[in-house]
Amino acid sequence: MTDAAIISIGNELISGHVLNSNSSYIADILNRYGIRVRLIITVGDDSKQIIDVLENLNQHIKIVLITGGLGPTHDDLTVPALAEFFRTKLIFKKEIADNIATRFTLRGLEMPEVNLKQAYIPQNAQILNNPVGSAPGLKIEHDGRIYYVMPGVPAEMQAIMEKVILPEFDSIGKQNILKKIIHVTGLPESQIYTLLKDWIKQHPSIEVAFLPQTTHIDVALTISDHDEIAQLDDYIKHITAILGRNIYGYDDDNLESVIARLLFEKHLTLAVAESCTGGLIASRLTDIPGSSAYFKSGIIAYSNSTKIKLLGVKREIIANFGAVSSEVAGQMAEQVRAISGCDIGLSSTGIAGPSGGSEEKPVGLVWIGISDKNGSRSFSHNFAGNRLTNKLRFSQAALNHLRLALIEDFSK
Repeated sequence: MTDAAIISIGNELISGHVLNSNSSYIADILNRYGIRVRLIITVGDDSKQIIDVLENLNQHIKIVLITGGLGPTHDDLTVPALAEFFRTKLIFKKEIADNIATRFTLRGLEMPEVNLKQAYIPQNAQILNNPVGSAPGLKIEHDGRIYYVMPGVPAEMQAIMEKVILPEFDSIGKQNILKKIIHVTGLPESQIYTLLKDWIKQHPSIEVAFLPQTTHIDVALTISDHDEIAQLDDYIKHITAILGRNIYGYDDDNLESVIARLLFEKHLTLAVAESCTGGLIASRLTDIPGSSAYFKSGIIAYSNSTKIKLLGVKREIIANFGAVSSEVAGQMAEQVRAISGCDIGLSSTGIAGPSGGSEEKPVGLVWIGISDKNGSRSFSHNFAGNRLTNKLRFSQAALNHLRLALIEDFSK
């Protein structure tokens, strides 16, 4: 198995001002291609530190992926550091300068002279086309090791990875390893492990990792044995039998894409009435291309008066039970369904925090309402997080109840 290292460069990364998402993205890609990540390291914009890291890489590492520090400003030091490390000079590449100038012209701008810095690359470097940005990527082969150098801007890094570098990885060992991600929602990590513990013991050669996310848990299976790779479908069936409908998807699925497929397949339409989630449910549903086929209306009824005037929730229901209640959630779902003429109405009402809670109705309480051909019902959940985390989890709970309703109430 080929070993690799990932090096992220940038003062903004070590200061904590910017989340280093590049490393996790690259590591996931490498693992899928059967390339083992042995080291992930982050350094600042410091030539000496960059060179120190490169000089001290384990000799078994054959691929090094570097991101960041390719910009035009004084603190972008990756390229000169590489030239010093490889003991070579920087050479000017007119094609890079012309490409940068063209990008500025297309935007109606004149290229600042400082951008010419990006046209100088180490003499032993090969240019990797950047389809979405000005700074080119670089490929350098030296002493039996390949160095790929990419911009730190995630969109630019991903474009170079997907369009240029991944095709080269096909010859390295894509078939050596298989990684399957199982998305689970509605169960805590400890309970998922307890349910799967015996299965894990029965398959000691399969690496099983639990990856907690804000809204769900990912169960990652890593299989390197050829015979076991051939049995993946059977393994997934066994795990699905254990975890049941708490599994909502696999690999690149997200909850809203799974719901979209169900709505498309069943030719159903949907409307949403939101209070505590402030439009987040509607936003997630409409992130899917073609969502206009099933998503017809979204109403943010944040105040009680809006719930009454716009949705038609009965004033006495709010007075008797409170805005955060099963009764109000049910009426919100019923009313938005009736107003829109859709097959399904979905609602949310809760207390995101940090204030507004009580002993009876604490911060983190949410009620989800669903109305469809089988009537209306509501579900409550209690979450413990900050305001933004609670809103995200509220939306996840609502979408998951919608998914289950599509499976259970509209089965063919």
